[in-house]
Amino acid sequence: LELLQSKLAALAAEAQLAASASASSLEWLGVRHPVRHERVKLALHQAAEYTQQAEQMMNEGDTAAAAAGGAGAGSSDALDARLALYDKAINALAEARSHVRNAAKGLSGPDAESHYRELEGLEGAVEGQRLVRAVERTQLLLAHTAGRFAAGLQRLALGKKIKDKERHARPEEVLRLLDQLGRQLEELG
Repeated sequence: LELLQSKLAALAAEAQLAASASASSLEWLGVRHPVRHERVKLALHQAAEYTQQAEQMMNEGDTAAAAAGGAGAGSSDALDARLALYDKAINALAEARSHVRNAAKGLSGPDAESHYRELEGLEGAVEGQRLVRAVERTQLLLAHTAGRFAAGLQRLALGKKIKDKERHARPEEVLRLLDQLGRQLEELG
């Protein structure tokens, strides 16, 4: 059983390396940046997988919400899962950026200057991707928090009491997320 598990783990690692090898470049703002380092490729591949999973969950969640006629009780769990995927993607992109920086520090030789400029461009592209994922995460959280805030206002307007398990957002929470989104967009710009 242990032998089988170790072989499965080795096959999974090989498959991940093969898939990450296909990520030979990263496109950012219409410019293709070559990715030559395996660790960077692997981190970029992981980030792309996590982002794809988060988008897939969003599409599945939209379909389920439309079929149910609104947000279900499991929407909080789905939100937490999507936020976790965005966090993993952001962390993978930060790891890729770290690997790019380390590669740039280790450059030497006659054509180090051209490689340095290439890595500098790649670092900017990776950081841009990281900021885009951070903005997407904040937008998701903001939409959820604003919805909770609106539901609380509506309940108050109708004179209904808040149920034990419901937790409505305060205006400060919405404002904090808007401020965070503004800072992220400013940094991205």
